[in-house]
Amino acid sequence: MKITKFRDVLDGEERLNHEQVIDNLVEISKSTRDTSDNVIENLREVKSNQLETKDEIRSGLESVCEDVEKARQDITQAVSGVQPRTEKTKIYNQKIEEDIIILESSDINFEIPDDTCDDIFKPTQKLPEINQFFILEESTPEIRCQQRKFNFDTDQEHALRLDQYSGDHLGYFHAYGHSENNSSDLSIINDTLFKIKLRTDEKKDFITIDDGFTLSLNDVEREDEVSLKRDHTISGYTITYMVEGKANA
Repeated sequence: MKITKFRDVLDGEERLNHEQVIDNLVEISKSTRDTSDNVIENLREVKSNQLETKDEIRSGLESVCEDVEKARQDITQAVSGVQPRTEKTKIYNQKIEEDIIILESSDINFEIPDDTCDDIFKPTQKLPEINQFFILEESTPEIRCQQRKFNFDTDQEHALRLDQYSGDHLGYFHAYGHSENNSSDLSIINDTLFKIKLRTDEKKDFITIDDGFTLSLNDVEREDEVSLKRDHTISGYTITYMVEGKANA
């Protein structure tokens, strides 16, 4: 399992703000230490010479408070320029339906024996697709690689689909979670038993996320396209991804 770090390196402005905060803290420490030394010295003079008055001691203490308050205001002003990283995080479980036209069959072929507990064995192990076969396009080549394993079939790309099919002609489906924010960070989790293809534009180029891995995309804009595809799927699957909306983006 690949573990993804969800925090980016600070940008230039944030780094300067943090350095300013650190510098102010150092100045506070130095100013407080110097002022404290001065007060102690004044108290010693009062005790030894009896020349200082209570008003003068009070003035020294007020000076300490003024220095501390000034340093506090400087820190508050510096920190106010550092914006929070995110304003909200959401987890999406997007159900993807292939909407393939399945050949008619008796209901008994679609019954799955209820002999396992879902708490121990995942429902993905109960595969009604074993008895589902679909109608192929007329242009399907006669000589081709044919294989069926679990709920995957290599003939899927040639299968006819229903009118409500929401994918594109290459079999990709749009992820919609990031469209709620001006800018987002996406973490796509593949727990679907097979590799997922990811595409960020209309081109055919893609990257692959293997089963059991997470892929992160930073600074995805609202209008950016993020599409997903799992090859050879007979019926459908659920893809999980996390969206971090960027604050003030």
